[in-house]
Amino acid sequence: MTTNWSDESGTRWFVSIIALVLIAPANAQAPQPLLQYAASLQIENLPGERFARDHLRASERRLAAAEPPTTHCNLALGARRYAELFQNLAMANERLGDYRSANINSEHAVECAPRDASYLALHASHLLALHRYVEARQVVARGQNMAPDDFELRALLLRLNLIEEHWTAVMDLADSLVADDSGDTHWLYWQLLRRVAELRSGRAPDARLPRKLEPDWPSPLWLLLTDKIDQVELVRQLKTAEGEQQLRERLCEALFYQGERLLARGDAAGARLHFAMATRMKILNYVEHDLAQAELTKLRVTADSGAGLAAATHHVFVAR
Repeated sequence: MTTNWSDESGTRWFVSIIALVLIAPANAQAPQPLLQYAASLQIENLPGERFARDHLRASERRLAAAEPPTTHCNLALGARRYAELFQNLAMANERLGDYRSANINSEHAVECAPRDASYLALHASHLLALHRYVEARQVVARGQNMAPDDFELRALLLRLNLIEEHWTAVMDLADSLVADDSGDTHWLYWQLLRRVAELRSGRAPDARLPRKLEPDWPSPLWLLLTDKIDQVELVRQLKTAEGEQQLRERLCEALFYQGERLLARGDAAGARLHFAMATRMKILNYVEHDLAQAELTKLRVTADSGAGLAAATHHVFVAR
């Protein structure tokens, strides 16, 4: 099914979000500056959508020209090349939110190179995006049987454990990923997810950091989760973003983490609004986008008050 966010249902959803955020009832909780700022932005197409569609068409042409076998691809001459072509097409599908097609093509990539952990990780990520968590965990386990220390597979396992609320496992995996991540800033994202697990599990938070906190993004997110800054200051930091895409990326992250913060405090309705707004940023390649979708799905199942957002999660599927 394709979804065009300029259609009538998308417009109704956007209007309902604006109404809930900007026209709060008299007995509502305190205003949420982050949510109000995000709601004030006009979000239309996916970032880089034209490039993504060009990439999709080029990947389709290359795969068609290669004529991969329909069965026993792993035994074919050039199996590795076929796997790479399927991978490229799967990633092009993913950039446009067509996770069903992405999943089909990443599965083909695995069929062509069944002992390559990177293709298994890609396939598992698409199963996760489709909320097929049992299958995603099975694919991760298959990959870890061959490459137990693979970074991508452990990162996916952390996400699965967070979705399924296995908090101790999340914290242990976050610690191992931080230790192995040599990036100057990316390590902090694993630390942020560890903090989410602490907050959600009700454990006493550990404010110690294994590395020095730099002043740049995503440090404001850590300061928010540790109650060192408020939402007003976070919005001020967000406004320093360079361009619309970076702003939307950072908003996706900030809205997700604030949603988790509210959920840990028992405010399911407020969390739901933040997760829905995070998905509205349409940053499909971000972990926070997928996790926000997963949280919305769980909240729809368990919610006893309909908060007007039963269909807020946007399964994009926009390829056309």
